[in-house]
Amino acid sequence: MGTLEKKKIFFEEADRPPPSYYDGSLEKMPLKKVPFQTPDPESKDYSSRTQGISYISTKIWVYFVYIRFTNAETRRIQRKMHHIEK
Repeated sequence: MGTLEKKKIFFEEADRPPPSYYDGSLEKMPLKKVPFQTPDPESKDYSSRTQGISYISTKIWVYFVYIRFTNAETRRIQRKMHHIEK
């Protein structure tokens, strides 16, 4: 089995975890503190959808940002490998 390596992950400023993720207050935070935007499901006009606010746990938010980063990195590597094979 391979060894686990530590990797530094750099986030765009908009994707960074909130300060509470780093200062230890995350554990004290109740769930449903981090707002994120979701489209209004009632709106049929996609160009003028209003944005409703829902809430998500900070840990879940960080997980989804990590998955988004991992998927983007995987696609980048696959594109690079595809060019090498040609």
